[in-house]
Amino acid sequence: MAELLNGFAIGYDWLHAYLDDERRSSIAAAMFDKGLRPALEAYENGAGWTTETNNWQIVCVGGIAMASLALADVDPGLTERLLQLGMRHVGPAIDEYAPSGGFPEGIVYWKYATKYLVQYIASLVSATGHDFGMSDAPGLAETGAFALHMAGPTGLSFNVADASPAQGGLPEMYWLAERYEHPEYAWWADEGLASADPAAAMVWYGLSDRATPAQAGLATDVVYEHVGIALSRSAWGGSTGLFTGFRPGDNASSHGDLDMGTFVLDAGGVRWAEDLGAESYSLPGYFGSQRGTYYRKRAEGHNTLVIGSGSGPDQAPAGRGKVIAHGSSGGAGWTVADLSEAYADRGVDAWQRGVAMIDDRTRVVVQDEVQASQPADAWWFMHTSATVEIAPDGRSAVLTLDGRTVLARIADAPAGAVFSVMDAAPLPTSPNPDGQAANEQSKLTIRVSDGSAFTLSVVFDPVVDGVALPPLPQIVRLAGWASRGL
Repeated sequence: MAELLNGFAIGYDWLHAYLDDERRSSIAAAMFDKGLRPALEAYENGAGWTTETNNWQIVCVGGIAMASLALADVDPGLTERLLQLGMRHVGPAIDEYAPSGGFPEGIVYWKYATKYLVQYIASLVSATGHDFGMSDAPGLAETGAFALHMAGPTGLSFNVADASPAQGGLPEMYWLAERYEHPEYAWWADEGLASADPAAAMVWYGLSDRATPAQAGLATDVVYEHVGIALSRSAWGGSTGLFTGFRPGDNASSHGDLDMGTFVLDAGGVRWAEDLGAESYSLPGYFGSQRGTYYRKRAEGHNTLVIGSGSGPDQAPAGRGKVIAHGSSGGAGWTVADLSEAYADRGVDAWQRGVAMIDDRTRVVVQDEVQASQPADAWWFMHTSATVEIAPDGRSAVLTLDGRTVLARIADAPAGAVFSVMDAAPLPTSPNPDGQAANEQSKLTIRVSDGSAFTLSVVFDPVVDGVALPPLPQIVRLAGWASRGL
């Protein structure tokens, strides 16, 4: 309903002089009867969206407010009341962008919320001359960079939290670029013009200069600790560089999966480690008690470590990762997270995972260190669309896709730990409800059985014709990554 109010408000306002009295009256009556009066009732009765701090609150408040502004001269009392209620309720949802612009629901819902938030704020300014301090909220000036950092050079985003990997600039980023003097936001909006809403693009297109992320000096490494996401790339520009997205995670977040520790990897214009994305929203209990039974929402459906999997949730549903160290230099970028909460109920005393781009940002290391009070049965998983060929000794695997090749090697692991390939499907001990989408990917796996204390380090090297592969790097304990600077 709020989306319809948004669209009707724009149509009613922009075409006001064109519409005759009868049409204006008919449209206004529909907006009041079907949207604004029910909205007031929802506010007064404490409907669920009025207390949410996710995209739902922003979209609803924004659509209601724009319709109220458009019809303010028709019923000043009702519309003023709705505008005041909206500003009173929306603050906690806008606070989700604080402190540095990251958004806990991932990039797709960032686009959804930010679209409606910008249109809401811009409408307040155009109709009243003020945004009442809303655009000064912490994190909003920086939030355009979140979209840029989440975009890999392959044209795919780091698609956590029910997101698709599709990317592209939002037209509302033209407004963000002008308001916060970030010309790189306008450049990113230009990149998305082919699939953008042309009306929104038309309104703000000419407001700002452009600058590429490199010209704007955007960092190659960033950690959004408050939303559990770390991102690194070898450089800005081009489609073949290295890119990693790493999610220390928050399993209880809105649209969150049981995905603490998952990662994606781009190299040579190919996404090698993939996130499978959303399942059908219509599956039973998808946003309730059954969410953790669906493969794509479980840890085993992500690129992470799974310990002691069974018929229940395969990570703690309320578990949250914590970034404990990160660093950036010209030749390296790295993040280490404490993920112990994921398996604390299974005898795991400590689990840390580090993801690093090393050796002048030419290769990637994913390293796990586990301490358990009882022997753990652990699986290391990485989903991929590549063809995988395992070496006879099981210690390396050649991944091939779209004419490109990456070599994965086990640099450190308990005795007997080797690569294998499995279907992207539940383990025999896991739930497997009907109605789930088929997964065309396979998954590269390593199994560690009866390990109470172990390190598992995997190194990824893009293979370039005529260039010799480097030897495996010296494996440094995660606690030493900071002092070594990688």
